[in-house]
Amino acid sequence: MPDSYVCSGAMMRCTMGTNPAKLTVLPVRTVHLAGQPQANISDHISMANLAPFGLCRSLAFPPTAAATAAALGTLTPMPCIHNTPAPWFVGKMDTLIQGQPALLKSCKCQCMWGGTISLITDGQVGEGTQWVQKKPKQKFNEYQSSFNTSKDGALSDKFDKAVQNHEQGMGVFESIKKANHDVNFKNSKNKAGWMSDDDADKRNSNKKYGKNEQYGINCATTTTAFMLRKKGYDVTARARNANAHTDSIAFGLNIYDVWRNPDGSAVTPTMLLDEFNAKVEGKKLTNELSTLESTKAELLQIKYVLNNYRLSETQINQLQTRFNALKPTYFETRKKFAPIYKEVLMDACQEEGYYTFGLMWEAVNVGGGHYTVIKSEKDKDGNTVLTNIEPQTGEPLDFDTFINYLDYPPDSEDTIMRTDDKVFNEEYNDLFDIN
Repeated sequence: MPDSYVCSGAMMRCTMGTNPAKLTVLPVRTVHLAGQPQANISDHISMANLAPFGLCRSLAFPPTAAATAAALGTLTPMPCIHNTPAPWFVGKMDTLIQGQPALLKSCKCQCMWGGTISLITDGQVGEGTQWVQKKPKQKFNEYQSSFNTSKDGALSDKFDKAVQNHEQGMGVFESIKKANHDVNFKNSKNKAGWMSDDDADKRNSNKKYGKNEQYGINCATTTTAFMLRKKGYDVTARARNANAHTDSIAFGLNIYDVWRNPDGSAVTPTMLLDEFNAKVEGKKLTNELSTLESTKAELLQIKYVLNNYRLSETQINQLQTRFNALKPTYFETRKKFAPIYKEVLMDACQEEGYYTFGLMWEAVNVGGGHYTVIKSEKDKDGNTVLTNIEPQTGEPLDFDTFINYLDYPPDSEDTIMRTDDKVFNEEYNDLFDIN
């Protein structure tokens, strides 16, 4: 479905909030849509534009972190007070509403407490939704650098041929692939133009890794680039930049918007937390998991206080002593849950194929989220064997080592989904350079 413009009254959701909320565009806006002030990407101000989302479940939100620590690790959400200093991304850059790009229903807004805000409705009522349309050449103009050009800078015949293919109903990537006559894939050892793992990986998905910081935080894009390379598309991940899809797909479950089922329907990843908890309960380790969670919550709370509060030397020493006393218990208890998380992944990856895996690293020493690829195949006895493929750095981990780096229990948004059998959503072409 094409995108649509947004006006005041649109409904939003946040990945860390418990309730939907309404978008308000202040009445000083002089441009109207469906009888309401039309939104632009600057309508991101907490409480003025964005109503609260009920309770906040993020431990990065200080009141929730404090309440959770007080409840001995039991998650205790507190009333939402969002912190949204950055504009919505990605707006309609060629349609300005009072000097700022128009807000689209596909846009996201990031809260500093870890939530990703998205739009459920566009707010247009009574006059019919105004869709955003793109002409074929407008789509391709973003990718001129992907084609060879003549000395005078004119677009090559390949570009014109690709536009013709697209006008005849072929998708953008398919048009480019056909226009290039598949020359980039002639050495592929796989059938139907599929690349080998080495051709798709070995940092080929992220050729500029190490060039600057933005190529070191683009794991969502490189994971997708790897899967497209497997399918035969010679693409390279772009750097992660604010107000672009390279940034928006890194939050929440947005990465799965890149894929569609073969029939065009939305995909559904497997949420790993429920599977993990069921196995923990079956193994009668619920009390041990509760101990792990409460210990982790206290350790994280101590780290937060040490890093963010002005303390006396005595207070610092007391907190550090407590932190050092808790760490051995935390890491010893963790050992019981690594095999359980491995079982969960083995169950989720029974089908042979390539899976996008969204995860959180161990929280106390490492922290942060990541996207990577897991390959599932059968050995000669029919047993499932899982392998980590790391498109961002080109340096995968041994699978058991990889499991030990994961956070237990999984985050509520830890997910996995097979993607080699899915179809790419071409609204996300801007994630890549086409070689």
